[in-house]
Amino acid sequence: MKKTGFKNYLAVFILAVLIIAVYKTFDNIGALWGVVKTFFEIITPFIVGFGIAFLLYPVCIMVERMFQKSKFKFMNKRRRGFSVLIVFSVFFVIIGAVLWYIIPALGRSFTNLKEFFTTDMPGNIRIVVAKLNEMGLYVREPHMAEYWLEFLSAENIMKAFSLIHIEDIGKYAGKIVSASSSVFDGVMAIIIAIYILVDRESLKYAAKFVFKNTLSEKTIDRVRVYVDMAVEFMYRYIFCVLLDALIVTVFATVVLSVIGVKYGVLLGLMIGVLNIIPYFGAIVGTVVAAVVTIFTNDFTTAAILAVSMIVLQQIDANVIQPRLIDNSFSIKPFWVIFGVLVGGGFFGIWGILLAIPVMALAKEIIEDYFEWKNSKKIEELSEKTGE
Repeated sequence: MKKTGFKNYLAVFILAVLIIAVYKTFDNIGALWGVVKTFFEIITPFIVGFGIAFLLYPVCIMVERMFQKSKFKFMNKRRRGFSVLIVFSVFFVIIGAVLWYIIPALGRSFTNLKEFFTTDMPGNIRIVVAKLNEMGLYVREPHMAEYWLEFLSAENIMKAFSLIHIEDIGKYAGKIVSASSSVFDGVMAIIIAIYILVDRESLKYAAKFVFKNTLSEKTIDRVRVYVDMAVEFMYRYIFCVLLDALIVTVFATVVLSVIGVKYGVLLGLMIGVLNIIPYFGAIVGTVVAAVVTIFTNDFTTAAILAVSMIVLQQIDANVIQPRLIDNSFSIKPFWVIFGVLVGGGFFGIWGILLAIPVMALAKEIIEDYFEWKNSKKIEELSEKTGE
């Protein structure tokens, strides 16, 4: 009886401790979230490094197999190191070549855009006001153009700079330090990615050792199935999305150049990159490009741009994407949008980009769970009827 009473008291005590712990957790959820955020900021280089290694792993395997067939023993024995060295060298050369050709075009676009805002903006404001009046959208303030001219004058700009306080300089210095920290994190991520690719066998062995000593064989087999599935989904999704973005970028840039849009390279690249974001990216890219074109060209060119991009998006959504993405992931649009919103709310841009493969994996796990539950029910019913 005494042992039973002690066990009951112990159970009540543990339950009370758990209730208090849950209460204090929700009571200090802000501080807890701050700790979690700081932790992820610290391990960011490892996360980015793992991502780089994940992307380059298939290429490293392919190059390593080529060295494995080599007759030179020196290269054969060191095939992993050579494969990583070659892959990263080619990776940096490709990035450098892309930047070498794209940066000048982007630089010219930014320079022209800067000149537009400093020299052509006042005149374009008058044009916009006049166009709005012609369309019947009468501007109540008759001197709106003059107001903006005065607002954008050099005198007001100098006044704005004079309002900067000493405290603000500390903020700007903090931003510079933050930028330097980002560069350092990027360098560390590349170094970590190299170590992961070179020493991946020992990392796999360590992971297997931990799992074998903490999980059952049945659980390990189930986890392995879903890990393999997640890896397959990720590679498939990354390839499809990047190929789709490249196609849209090329077509958008060509179309914008043909219709005479200024900064066509910059806007085409922006539309292609934003197209990576499911559903919302293409809309945002088109709207931004049209607004910029209104000021840099005219309303007619902006309207042609909007129509052209809508047509391109329809072709992409109904012809290109179904062949690339939709056939690979049988997910309804509602769940894709749900994943984009939830992922973006919790994890920002990465949550948005990874919404589709994560939702695809979640769908497979949920379907497998309900199939398992149904099979258990069928087994129980068969046992009862058998009795």
